[in-house]
Amino acid sequence: MVDVLVSSRSITPRAPRRILLLHAGDINWSGMTAFLDESAAQQIIEDFKRQGVQLPVDYHHQTTKAEDGLDIKAEAAGWITDLVYVAGKGLYGFVEWTDEARELIESKKFKYISPVVYFEKATGKLSGLHSVALTNRPRTRELPELLAQAAHRKDAKTMAGDIKADAKEKQAAVMDEMPAVDPVSSALKEIISVLGLSPEASMTEVLQAVIAKIGKGNPEEEEEDEEKESQEETAHMAELKIKAESYDAMAGRIAALEKAAADNQEKEKQRTAAELVEEQIEAGRLLPDAKDAVAAAKDLANKDPEGFKKIFAAMPVVAPPGRVMTEGTFGASGRPSDRTSLIAAELRGYDSETHVLKTTKAGWVNAGLMAAGLPRLTRDEVKALDTNSKAKEN
Repeated sequence: MVDVLVSSRSITPRAPRRILLLHAGDINWSGMTAFLDESAAQQIIEDFKRQGVQLPVDYHHQTTKAEDGLDIKAEAAGWITDLVYVAGKGLYGFVEWTDEARELIESKKFKYISPVVYFEKATGKLSGLHSVALTNRPRTRELPELLAQAAHRKDAKTMAGDIKADAKEKQAAVMDEMPAVDPVSSALKEIISVLGLSPEASMTEVLQAVIAKIGKGNPEEEEEDEEKESQEETAHMAELKIKAESYDAMAGRIAALEKAAADNQEKEKQRTAAELVEEQIEAGRLLPDAKDAVAAAKDLANKDPEGFKKIFAAMPVVAPPGRVMTEGTFGASGRPSDRTSLIAAELRGYDSETHVLKTTKAGWVNAGLMAAGLPRLTRDEVKALDTNSKAKEN
């Protein structure tokens, strides 16, 4: 018989912290034309901040129904605590779910959301966000499921922006609350000594002491006045130097965080591309030993994952997925009953049998496990197979 391999990835479902509310550009609603650009998104975000209250996420638009006069209890499923716009993708909302809503989402009783918006009919431009509802019949076309958003909830570019903004805020706080004079500044050490202040004196105390001494000076003593002016200028220059050093250090940290975010984004793209190609190999639409074709497929999946899916969905199967099992495959002893022994037997069979069709080692083992009614290989087990194969090749 022929066993057909079906890709299955074990991911613990979780309600997403951040959800896509509106697509960028045409928001892609059935029966309505409206557009979201950066200007409209910023207007929505500013309106949200100006109101100063969190927006409700309810069930089946109960909030709007209650406002229309229906005798209905509009309970919250969660609250939109913040909004952020990602260029080219859309408007996202950060949500605090209630325990009940989180359980409903994670048990797949609710798969989608549906926002209620304000917009200008004449131009189709969006101007505000009223509320959001959990629903299973969204008006938005091609809206990702909530649990699917949880699996890839952190956009690396947005993460870098959030990190950069947070770093700038911390930098401002550091500059506003600069507590003490930098002990390595020789110029400031000299000034503190001349003024007779504590070595732990703050910048404010230093400047106040300088000003006080200037105020008490004798106008007739020109040399002393010039010295005091020089000290004041030195203190000012030292303060500017400290601030400049602080800015430089913070800028370096921000640059490092941006680079790390970009590297993580690239790694995520490559991992996703490899998974897409592996699915097509297991489906029999791509031969694993066709190196040039596999490389080209990975390149396409990395650059345009959606285009890759559409192209391969239309391609024919070039090799039946799985393999042919004969009664003599496992000899007189028959198929091993425990999963570990069966995996070991399948691996030996993959290397020795001559009737193997074009498939991966993981695909071969999964075919045997499925035929025995046992669970497929986990992601860690597949990685272990790949590692062992590379070790043998070396």
